[in-house]
Amino acid sequence: MAKPSYNRTNFFDTQTDNNGIVSSDPIAFDFKEFFEFMRTKRIKQRRISESEEGAPDLISFQEYGSEQYWWVIMLINKIQDPINELTAGTLLAIPRLSDVEEFRQSRISAQTRGQTVILR
Repeated sequence: MAKPSYNRTNFFDTQTDNNGIVSSDPIAFDFKEFFEFMRTKRIKQRRISESEEGAPDLISFQEYGSEQYWWVIMLINKIQDPINELTAGTLLAIPRLSDVEEFRQSRISAQTRGQTVILR
């Protein structure tokens, strides 16, 4: 078996081998746990403006001060095609960045307890 390589995609960190994607960022990798965790948190809601249509990076920048978290917004809203699904007037759930980081830290802690977790 080939040694895995690591790269950074626009969506999230991935570990790949010759056969394709093997694993990813702990948030993206643990979808079910992420959604369960977020159900206990207060999540802001806001509508997309015309200037934000198809621009998840812009929404991320406006909400978090960085475009790098656009995929969190897409993930929590179950959006697969931002170009066609991010239209003016669409209501988005915007998780607090502190909650996103809390989940990530919980996955890191799980690894230190001996559980298998893939880290960024």
